[in-house]
Amino acid sequence: MATSSSSVIRQSEPVHAGVERVIEGANAVRDTVKEASAGRRLPSYMVGLTVMLIVTLTARALDESQVGFATELLALSAVALFAFVFLSSAVRTLTRLTQSAVSSVAEAVARTLVQERLWAHAAQDSRVMNDILWAQSRDESVLVNEVRAPSHASQREINAERRIPAPIFTKYY
Repeated sequence: MATSSSSVIRQSEPVHAGVERVIEGANAVRDTVKEASAGRRLPSYMVGLTVMLIVTLTARALDESQVGFATELLALSAVALFAFVFLSSAVRTLTRLTQSAVSSVAEAVARTLVQERLWAHAAQDSRVMNDILWAQSRDESVLVNEVRAPSHASQREINAERRIPAPIFTKYY
């Protein structure tokens, strides 16, 4: 199999420094996004984003009111502190609830897609359809014949609940 040398960069060939910087930058961005979207760290990032949003909105409001630098710095520091103290638990809880809801929806969608693919495959192959229908009927019969008698019930009570007739012994003289 022959490949063109222009489409493959070999390790022995020197790579332009600009290409190396682009590759390193892309790897850094990928790693940052992967770390930021990690499940256990996302609530903390959401708290930070919420505090930054509140501080930014406060800064814009203070810019319009023409207060001094020291007053603005103190006000923004107080707003950031209060936002962090009062909103951090609520934001973390909401983020965790959202994460669990999104993951449950994603699992449901994945199960639905698997079921659709299975039934599409079964529609094309009668052996697969037969196996699926046999397994479903077996599961239904297990549910119907499930023992519901208490553990102290006699075998006769269990058989009566399952609707199994009592054995009739025939005497031959």
